[in-house]
Amino acid sequence: MKLLTEIIKECSYKYGSRIALRDDYSGYVVTYRELYNDIESMACALQHFGVVKGTHIAMFSENCSPWFMVDHAIMMAGGVNAVRGSLAPKAELEYIYDYADCEALVTDSLQVIEDLKDILTSKQAKFVVYIGKKELDRDNINGIPVMTFRKMLEIGLKIEFKPVEISEKDLCTLIFTSGTTGKPKGAMLSHGNIASQVEVVHQHIALKECKTALLILPIWHAYERTCEYYASSIGITLCYTNVKNLKKDLPKYAPHYMFCVPRIWESIYSSFTGEINKKPFLLKNFIKMLLAVSKVRVKSRRIAQNRDIYHPHPSAYCAFANNALALICLPLHALASKMIYSKFHKALGGRFIRGISGGGALGEYLDDFLETIDVEIYEGYGLTETSPVLSVRTDSNRKALSAGVPLPQTRFLIVDPNTLQPVKQGEKGMVMVKGPQVMQGYYKDPEATKKVLLSNGYFITGDLGWLTDDGSLILTGRMKDTIVLSNGENIEPESIEQSCMTSPFVKQVVLTGQDREYLSALIVPDMNAINEYAQKKNISNPLSNQNFKNEVLKDIREKVQQRTCYRAFERIADIAFVDEEFTPENGMMTQTAKIKKNVVLERYADKIASMYR
Repeated sequence: MKLLTEIIKECSYKYGSRIALRDDYSGYVVTYRELYNDIESMACALQHFGVVKGTHIAMFSENCSPWFMVDHAIMMAGGVNAVRGSLAPKAELEYIYDYADCEALVTDSLQVIEDLKDILTSKQAKFVVYIGKKELDRDNINGIPVMTFRKMLEIGLKIEFKPVEISEKDLCTLIFTSGTTGKPKGAMLSHGNIASQVEVVHQHIALKECKTALLILPIWHAYERTCEYYASSIGITLCYTNVKNLKKDLPKYAPHYMFCVPRIWESIYSSFTGEINKKPFLLKNFIKMLLAVSKVRVKSRRIAQNRDIYHPHPSAYCAFANNALALICLPLHALASKMIYSKFHKALGGRFIRGISGGGALGEYLDDFLETIDVEIYEGYGLTETSPVLSVRTDSNRKALSAGVPLPQTRFLIVDPNTLQPVKQGEKGMVMVKGPQVMQGYYKDPEATKKVLLSNGYFITGDLGWLTDDGSLILTGRMKDTIVLSNGENIEPESIEQSCMTSPFVKQVVLTGQDREYLSALIVPDMNAINEYAQKKNISNPLSNQNFKNEVLKDIREKVQQRTCYRAFERIADIAFVDEEFTPENGMMTQTAKIKKNVVLERYADKIASMYR
């Protein structure tokens, strides 16, 4: 297995003069040959400042191309990076820097340097490297050198590199994810874990060489990193953008590929439907009719091709009938393609081949919409702890609404959550996985590691799902409480729910938001407090009163925002009251007073849906 340091070196010869990174926002644009030279120079500078094999370096940054170069340089020097976004709360960054035993800092934020100056000083950091675009306002912090990445490159050019022997088992990176106590846990990913992803992802999805990809996700995110590592291994030009500039950058870069979380496709969908709703009445309804016909065509083709999980193994007659229906719809679909969908494809840059979606499941409406307008999407599934990709839905396995089949060398096992014994084919259970991408464990947390890594090599994902007879994974929910929003942000709900419980109006609460744009909450009201409040305010039927609901929502928002590590995406956007307390008797609570959230979410699916319309 080739490690990333070997792969990037080979790319410098194979794709030498081709643009590797194009980042007009940071001003760092390099060819593959220049990129490798910079990586080596940066590695020399890192060694000069005391980085040896095993040195831990904090990398707190948002998406930018210098991150990619420094990341590879740390690998080449034998270091280990502990990563997080620079917009994370100060307390969280301080915790990670300390807990991960970091000895230096790389960041794109002057504010982060300021916020962490005390811990950098107390821990006697070796250096700080600033990779942002603003003017650096200092050259040291209490004697600790602070340098731009270009200054580091200048230093590295004068120093001879000392090769470091790196093996597949050596630790490569620590990616922190929320834990059950609210403290982040560091997933230990080895060089072998990450290199295996590049190898098997290529076997599975085989993107074309020397194309262009547009990047928008946080670069420290396991999914984004794997996408960039793989894309660079086949000479793809990586172009960097952000949410603010995505619309104008699509025609600018005309990407062939785009790596996204569902939230990006949601925003594209909203923009598309918004434009339709602006049309005159007759034209608007004509377009909607065409979309409906195209959707019927999509549904019919899925059934005929045995790609519909709701209609498996259609009879010969059923397949024939659905093929016929798809053919009947074809003329109007062709008209829609010419009138409407072609403009959508043009807005994507005109050269778009496909998108790769991960970091959360695509909603069914998005899955249907993208296939309806002929935008091809490969959907993947994985976790930070699995480097992250476990499966991808591709051309060769296009079961609709599935997460695809496992990657080569990867194996799924669906088990009973209580006994961990395998369930029958097609039955729902908890997903476990074994493969070369599974992490080494959680850093300095053997107890947490034992809970998810079994002696037989399987990793407990905590997700619920089932396997079709062709091996496609259908995800149905999560056993563990972590909520993943459609933008890829991971949220540990326990502490947020506890904050909500401090409201006098709340007796019990369950957060919702898995694969959605935002958080909402199911509230079991404390009727004693509510009735008392209603009497004072002269409110009749308070649970049906919109003004009262707004008061409760305002109150719990304030409670949540008062938390020390509050993050903007933890804002609760909506609430719904439920009229039944969660108890062991009604099956929504265990005997030890733990709410069975998967049961609650299933029982109140309609109420949840109403909060996302």
